[in-house]
Amino acid sequence: MDWAVTDSIIMRHRLQGLLVHAVASQHLFSTADQRADVAHLELELTRNRVWHDMRLVEITAMLSDTGIDQRVLKGPAFGSLDYPDRIMRPTGDIDLLVRSEELPAAVATLCRFGGRIVDREPVVGYAQQIGKSTTVTMPDQLEVDLHRTLTRGPFGLRIRLDDLWSTSRSFSVGGHELHALGREESLLHACFHLMILSEQRALSVRDVAQFLAHPELDIERTIELATRWKARIVLASAVLLTTKMIPAVAHTPLLEWARVMRPSLLDRTYLRIAQPGSPIGPAEWPATFVELHSAKKRRMLVRSILRPIPGTNPPFRSRLAKVVRRSMGTPRPSSRISARDTRSTMSRPPSMETIEK
Repeated sequence: MDWAVTDSIIMRHRLQGLLVHAVASQHLFSTADQRADVAHLELELTRNRVWHDMRLVEITAMLSDTGIDQRVLKGPAFGSLDYPDRIMRPTGDIDLLVRSEELPAAVATLCRFGGRIVDREPVVGYAQQIGKSTTVTMPDQLEVDLHRTLTRGPFGLRIRLDDLWSTSRSFSVGGHELHALGREESLLHACFHLMILSEQRALSVRDVAQFLAHPELDIERTIELATRWKARIVLASAVLLTTKMIPAVAHTPLLEWARVMRPSLLDRTYLRIAQPGSPIGPAEWPATFVELHSAKKRRMLVRSILRPIPGTNPPFRSRLAKVVRRSMGTPRPSSRISARDTRSTMSRPPSMETIEK
């Protein structure tokens, strides 16, 4: 095994925690030097988790003190509730779900504590009405993603937001009780993250696999939610991909359902739009327009494209030229990874001395 190549793949696919677990449990052969490297990585992961846990408690307390309810998403929730060991599911930021009507207040709360909005809205109210989330960077460079829904584009608009608050699971961090989405909602979130508008990383596949293997997963409720959210194609595609890559979870009853599920042409088009590097990716605009069911929101979307607030979206003319180049087959970057995704796969916490202070 070429350790340098393996290390590069592991970093790209965010599998550092699984590597530590595999070496520690002797499921992966390693030399003495490699084990030393992994021991150093484990120390880094542990320090990273301690810092993120501390900040997670502080951030959720800030919001709770102003009466804002929240659900913890992805890393800390998955690691605490759905993985056998927290170290297997590292995290690089904090993702929280808040209610749409409370999103501006949540952003304002973090900004009062020194936070800075990363990507400003192209139109006032866009994040609250149409977008997926607002990202706030705190003074210590911690990124907090405040979600109002689970994904962007037409699939994000199809989600019935009240469903996200109907059930929850609780877990403890540092003696503080926090709340996550229900198990079935969490599975669908993992499916969205795997299939839509991001590079398909192995960690996202493993997230889906963890839920598929859970003995208490309610299959009927999962399908019911996917149907209510018009996301059956996302669930089916994620199940087919995951069971192909991780055959150990192929016993899930969802696999047979996924094999016979027949999506509509519209759903197939939406999913194709959502794929990284899709040649019809720019069709996300009209697809989003179709899923907006109020004239006010549709006007807001059009303004965000044609007349965005200066310094937010690129001018419409340059975006149109980019669409034309794509349609003509002009080469483009291989994936639609955001600028923040090109940074290190783990945010760097302060030094241990800073944490101890």
